[in-house]
Amino acid sequence: MRTVFELRNGVEFSNGKPFTSADVIYSLNRHRGEQSTSPGKPFLASVSEFRADGDHAVVFKLSEGDTDLPQALGTFQFAIVPDGHADWSTLIGTGGYVVENSEPGVRFFSTRNPNNWKSDRAWVDSYETLSVIDPGARVNAILSGAVEMIDRADAKIAGRLRGHKSLQVIENEGAAYDSSAMDSRVAPFDNNDVRLALKYAVDREDMLKKIHQGLGTVANDHPVPPNDPYFNAELPQRPCDPDRARFHLKQAGLSSLEVSLSAADSAFNGAVDAAVLFGEHAKAAGIDLMVVRDRLEKRRALIESWSDYLAA
Repeated sequence: MRTVFELRNGVEFSNGKPFTSADVIYSLNRHRGEQSTSPGKPFLASVSEFRADGDHAVVFKLSEGDTDLPQALGTFQFAIVPDGHADWSTLIGTGGYVVENSEPGVRFFSTRNPNNWKSDRAWVDSYETLSVIDPGARVNAILSGAVEMIDRADAKIAGRLRGHKSLQVIENEGAAYDSSAMDSRVAPFDNNDVRLALKYAVDREDMLKKIHQGLGTVANDHPVPPNDPYFNAELPQRPCDPDRARFHLKQAGLSSLEVSLSAADSAFNGAVDAAVLFGEHAKAAGIDLMVVRDRLEKRRALIESWSDYLAA
């Protein structure tokens, strides 16, 4: 089975090199190596071979049908770099901006790419992106005028931001979701009844109301959002049902359960509060959920480093 992807003509990398099929093959093969630990590797499991058909077409030989392949190739893991590129301190791409300076996890500064192939994009001359982990520090930064835009604004103060004359709050229905993951390879989560007990122990509506101030929709133990064409609107939602949670604990041979949940607000805004609220919900089902919080010292260091940067 084969699939052919045709590449756009006239595209250049930010260093001026023409974008060709060799760049695509080199970039994708980096994910497929035996020693690769790339999270994108499983998405290429159906691909047995790549080959170029000239400079602007790549032939994919597949071991089986894979309707998700085109969508998977559009994810951030599969950014294309020039053939042979190995200096990862230098970021080269075909987008609207060129990264001039980068400090991973701290900041990066970009200027408009003169070779950009999209004439209706990249309107500003340059921009700087700062990594500000603490949600309170992000809000203080925009209220003080230290930055011009923030993302992931804390839902608890969204109303306050809307009332600020100089700010505009933009809401968008996206595919992001907040979750607590269970490692099904280790006990007690290797027992499906234990996993079901925890799923029936949480009050999702209460979580949405108190943690996200109603800004969102209740998920259903899968990452597919309501605006996705593959979303199944007929799939029954799991309600908060302590009695049913206890039933599943009994099926697992347990009368009660003690588990820990690690939480950090760097995962999503309100993650620690969500974990604490989950623990309160779980008590009614005989589940003692102990919240393991991120180290306060680390959070203070992040806030202090941000404050030092603004003062510099």
